[in-house]
Amino acid sequence: MFGLLSTAYSKALERLMQKSTGLVSMTKRLFWPLFNEAWNEAFTIERILHAFEKLGIWPPDPEKVLHVLRKPTIPTTPVQASTKLAPLKTPITCWAIRQAHRAYQLDPDQEKLEKLMNANIQLAAQLSINEHVISGLEYALAIEKKKRVRGKKLNLIGEEDSKAQFWSPCWWKAAEAYQAQKEKAEQEKKEAIANKKVLAAAAREQKQAQRSIAILQRTIARQAAQEEKARRAAKKAEARKKRTALLEQRRAEKLTIRSPKKARIPTGSSSLAPEDPKIDIQCREMPVVVRRTIWGRQVIVPRKFILLY
Repeated sequence: MFGLLSTAYSKALERLMQKSTGLVSMTKRLFWPLFNEAWNEAFTIERILHAFEKLGIWPPDPEKVLHVLRKPTIPTTPVQASTKLAPLKTPITCWAIRQAHRAYQLDPDQEKLEKLMNANIQLAAQLSINEHVISGLEYALAIEKKKRVRGKKLNLIGEEDSKAQFWSPCWWKAAEAYQAQKEKAEQEKKEAIANKKVLAAAAREQKQAQRSIAILQRTIARQAAQEEKARRAAKKAEARKKRTALLEQRRAEKLTIRSPKKARIPTGSSSLAPEDPKIDIQCREMPVVVRRTIWGRQVIVPRKFILLY
């Protein structure tokens, strides 16, 4: 049923294109009228009943479907196979020629050899035809290219004239003078081009020399900067080394001056204790000032504050 619907809809589209001479395109507005016409044409009572009868739905007839699905029976009588082989074809493609050559090597006979010879003849003829066509096309392209090139006007005396010219000795001399002037102008033009090339080459060489000088200057400046950087690094390292040595010296001095803590003295005097012989000896040996706090703790006064005491 739907095959009939598809056929009817295709016919309706063809009638529309035929009536409008192909000037009307299919749109959504035209779809429903065409589809309705095809539906009414395909789904008639007679066609619906015929479809049900053909499939065996009504009146019921299962054999109309089962004989299609049932496996066919194999005949008991053996079928004699045909011993005649298909005739060989002349190989044309590369793959076919390889297969034919391999088959001839396995089973050489006259028929295969003739097919291979015919293939060679056909390919040679095709090659000759292709070469002839290619040469003709190249010749035609050369002629067409030559035809498209526009020639120059003769104009021997440098004057525009579309009429017939009658040459006289004066015109001849004028033509010679004009041609000499023209040749001179062309020679001057060539010389100007050559001079321009020479100047361009000289400018290019000068630019290359300037570039080389700039590269050398940058290299020298970079080397000087590296040397200055190394000098500053060495100077910093030397200063760091001196500072480290000075710090080590001060640390050693502090270790030699530092003494163990004494017992707290109940007196509230903040002056030096002259009865302590160890402190008196240290004060005489080292230029330091040792004082006691109100709690009796010994304190070493820094050197920068010695003058204040």
